[in-house]
Amino acid sequence: MSDGDLVQIVYLCAAVLALSMMVALGIHATRLRHMHGAPAIAAVSVCMAAWIGCVLMISISEPDEAVVWDHLRRFVASLGTWIAFWGAVDIAGLRPPGLRWLQWASLVPLLVRFLAIWPFSGHAWLFSVATFERRGMLTAQAELIRGPLFVPYLLYVYGLLLAAMVVIAYWAVIGGRLARKQGLTIGAALAIAFVTHIASYFGKVAIDLNWMPIGLAFSAAIVGYAMIRHRMLALSPVSRHVLFDAIELGVLATDRAGRVVDLNPAMVAICGVPAASAIGRRFVDLLGPGGDLRLRMAAGPEGIALEHNGRLYAVRPVPFSGPGGVGEGQLYLFRDDTERRRVEGERDRLIAELRDVALEVQVLRSEPPGAGRAPGRPVP
Repeated sequence: MSDGDLVQIVYLCAAVLALSMMVALGIHATRLRHMHGAPAIAAVSVCMAAWIGCVLMISISEPDEAVVWDHLRRFVASLGTWIAFWGAVDIAGLRPPGLRWLQWASLVPLLVRFLAIWPFSGHAWLFSVATFERRGMLTAQAELIRGPLFVPYLLYVYGLLLAAMVVIAYWAVIGGRLARKQGLTIGAALAIAFVTHIASYFGKVAIDLNWMPIGLAFSAAIVGYAMIRHRMLALSPVSRHVLFDAIELGVLATDRAGRVVDLNPAMVAICGVPAASAIGRRFVDLLGPGGDLRLRMAAGPEGIALEHNGRLYAVRPVPFSGPGGVGEGQLYLFRDDTERRRVEGERDRLIAELRDVALEVQVLRSEPPGAGRAPGRPVP
């Protein structure tokens, strides 16, 4: 066995390991799908796993079959960057309301690229020539001549990936300590994938192998370690079920910018919207059609009260701070006071009636003898 064959075997093993890590990351993120950011991580993981699978199929296929797998690989990579960008927008809570159509409109170039370029031999427009040949044990790219659409395509893909990193960085800055660790983790994973992709396109790599799966393995390891070891997507990593999910009070947490970062099932019931839809929105706009929340929360002698959907809630804001006393976010506790206020109102009504009766009795006792009796009737 030559040194080249040994390198190819090691490469295949590393690619299979990277594929396994991406699949494991996607499965783990799917299990945490109720947590903010998990669906986006799961979707990107699935795309990257498919991308690595296409790379493996290119390596073990015959040269004429490798062209088909290469086309699928590039499309899946493009789809992955599209999901990464819009996932970052969702995580940061920056999606403009009512502009979901923009998300799907940005997918049109990928669909056109897949459907229009596919029938042309050699990926015409994207690549004028794309051929593969057998080198040792594996199939590798022999010749690649870029077509007229290659540069716009590359700018689109790189633009989405760079935009995703910018959005995550912005979110980490405005979100404070709650978002900083998650932002750094996701940003590092995106940066590794970005740098490795550039190196695979423009750099000189050994024996013409695609080293992108190795970079993706590092990305998966970083995100997976943060999710499993440090509970990256959980607001309360210690006894979360007991302290957060099972509590009867509605609990909602916001970041420094006032956007919802987490809420428990009781708060979901109060809001009347799924947790995935609530997270990332501005807290003051969350409780829906009644208008700005600040105009509906009234401070009284018993604290802040909010009337919502026929119920009356006592709201207690609890700020939490980072090192140096810098505000990092706010925790809101919602207690349903409807029944208590009803009982107190009934009690106050009964007390008022008793006072009226007592006053009438007192007035009757203070009247002089014979007062208020019918005239001509003898006094016994």
